[in-house]
Amino acid sequence: MKRSYYKYLSALLLFGSNGIVASFIALSSYEIVLLRTLIGSLLLIVLFPLGGKKLSFFKYKRDSLFLTVSGIAMGASWMLLYEAYVRIGVSDRFGILCGLLSAVMYAFMVIFNKKAQNITGLENATLQLFVSFLTVAVCGYLEPLSAVLFSVLFLKEKMLPLQFMGAILILGGALFSEKC
Repeated sequence: MKRSYYKYLSALLLFGSNGIVASFIALSSYEIVLLRTLIGSLLLIVLFPLGGKKLSFFKYKRDSLFLTVSGIAMGASWMLLYEAYVRIGVSDRFGILCGLLSAVMYAFMVIFNKKAQNITGLENATLQLFVSFLTVAVCGYLEPLSAVLFSVLFLKEKMLPLQFMGAILILGGALFSEKC
């Protein structure tokens, strides 16, 4: 029991150092969270099969949905939290709002994670973090993606193969320009 307690305290202290560590990273809050979720997802995706486990999430569609919402909330919470770290340092009101919204997203993450009762352990963490990475990654491409979707939905433009290829090129170009 004592060992678990010390692990828990260590985790809290480590998590508490996030703001200080983030202040020394020369990336935007979005980029920090994107890399954090990408690296974490890749690590867990590699570790999961090494543990001799098999994926079971596809058997539990309702739990998978809860876990997806939990992962989205995790990504949103981390983006808001790291943005709050940046903004609160200069006493900006938006930073306080980001901090509060981060707490709300954290609550959503915990609630929906608990609802995914049949997907547990490393599989749960792997799927949750991977979904979180996808949520964060989508945020960086929301503007060009929304432009394409809005043109289809509101302007009733058709997505023929040529337009679909153009959308892929736009998103690919945005990704390429961000990486270079």
